[in-house]
Amino acid sequence: MIEKYNYNAVNCWQIFQHPFCKSGEFSFAKNRYYAVRWTIETSYQYLKESLGFDEYKVRSLVSIERYMLLCFLAYNFLEYYRVRRKQLNLDTIGDTIEHMKKESIKDFVDFVYYHAKNDVPLVDIYAKLKLVA
Repeated sequence: MIEKYNYNAVNCWQIFQHPFCKSGEFSFAKNRYYAVRWTIETSYQYLKESLGFDEYKVRSLVSIERYMLLCFLAYNFLEYYRVRRKQLNLDTIGDTIEHMKKESIKDFVDFVYYHAKNDVPLVDIYAKLKLVA
């Protein structure tokens, strides 16, 4: 794996040293390369920081694949949510996560308020929330 990485790094360096890249179009090619790279880096950062991608504690290959799949599904869901709700001005996945946490808390408060207002016994509220009374 390391050899392959070094080989790719050498190839990238050779590309930037090519006469084409020394022309005026070099900055365009380089900027496009870094724009793609930046997207990958920021996505990986969100996976690690917000979705716990770097915190898996499994050893089997199947378990690692499942964990990665769950992280990527969560990431894609959050991105889909962010894009579909443009009116909320959610700029990043982190903003989307914060928004969803606040929405969950709001829904919880609404649930408890509604049931308390309708004189539902506390034991029944615990049962609906699947909490120990």
